[in-house]
Amino acid sequence: MRQRTGKIPVDFDPMVITIGDPCGIGPEVVHEAVKKTTVLRRRDVLVVGDVLPYARAVGEAAEMHMYHIVPFDDFLTDPEAMVGEFLRVMAGRRRPFFLDLGDRGDDCVLGQGSVPSGELSVTYLEAAFELLDNGIGSSLVTAPISKRWIQEAGFNFPGHTEAIAARFDGEALMVMAGGGLKVGLTTIHEPLAGVTHLLTKERVKFAIESLNTALVRDFGIRDPRVAVCGFNPHAGEEGRFGHEERDIIEPVVKELAAEGYNVSGPFPGDSVFVRSLSGEFDGVVAMYHDQGLIPVKLLAFDTGVNFTANLKVVRTSPDHGTAYGIAGKGLADSGAMLAAIELADAIARRRQGERVSPTIAEMPYDPVAGKQTAKLTPRQRARKSSGRVPPVGEQPANL
Repeated sequence: MRQRTGKIPVDFDPMVITIGDPCGIGPEVVHEAVKKTTVLRRRDVLVVGDVLPYARAVGEAAEMHMYHIVPFDDFLTDPEAMVGEFLRVMAGRRRPFFLDLGDRGDDCVLGQGSVPSGELSVTYLEAAFELLDNGIGSSLVTAPISKRWIQEAGFNFPGHTEAIAARFDGEALMVMAGGGLKVGLTTIHEPLAGVTHLLTKERVKFAIESLNTALVRDFGIRDPRVAVCGFNPHAGEEGRFGHEERDIIEPVVKELAAEGYNVSGPFPGDSVFVRSLSGEFDGVVAMYHDQGLIPVKLLAFDTGVNFTANLKVVRTSPDHGTAYGIAGKGLADSGAMLAAIELADAIARRRQGERVSPTIAEMPYDPVAGKQTAKLTPRQRARKSSGRVPPVGEQPANL
């Protein structure tokens, strides 16, 4: 690993953003989100990638003038000198840095995933890891990559979540936020046929405890109420449709409830999310990938965020994929990327004890308007006015 030799400016705590697969919509949604985000009013942003394929994806060469374009190695070696070279704040807003890794991307075709695009995706992620390892930033936002192409390029992890957990020596919990929901996943990128063998008391307990911690520390919810999904239809119907609820999930829920956690379940997966949307629960633990992702993407496909909880590094990502079919056509919506940037910033600030208003990924869902809104449901208003829960972002005294 390359080592930093120079100092880091005292007030320099940047957000690191990788551009994802350069042949997908990653570059264009990153670019549009960086143009729109309010984060640049508070902190610097480091976009990591290759400037030529990025510029080709963005489509307008003049758009690149908004960045300080710096060779990655030069910035990593002496960030203080690089930062000192540029006027960082103009009219109250910082100008983002683009850290160029120097590949021309000649083997990549916009709109077509390939082994070369997978290799570059991995290169950007590993470069971001180097920045974080050297103390340059504590939050990471990753644009979409192709799980197929990174693995064909020799990457030994199913996706970002597993790689980040391994790099930072932690056991990660994948949390989806959006549409008024916050959902933790007990298992992630596993074939459905194998989930029954992976569903253990230890995994379920870890998911509940980690989601509870994230709701308190990262989302600012005191005494969060966590609902736990069943695994089988109708949550097993008392053993008629499966025994995982009775043998695995229910004993863990009872154990944690006895320890003081505000947790209940297992509940049928076809109704628990409606109850959470009504304000009855603050978070839901799902047993497998699609059980948790379908409701979030249905309600917030353009604003949903994937948050990697339980790590010292804050990491978020938009809830969509590379979308090769629309790459470079001006059709990609940057909403989820913008939501991921704003949520990462909010979580990082809450961890520092700052009180932060909810971001779009955290706002309640209004079924009448068909979108997320700052308006609370009657149940949510009642809970907020009861004094049990402080405004979003207020940190409990013991954290």
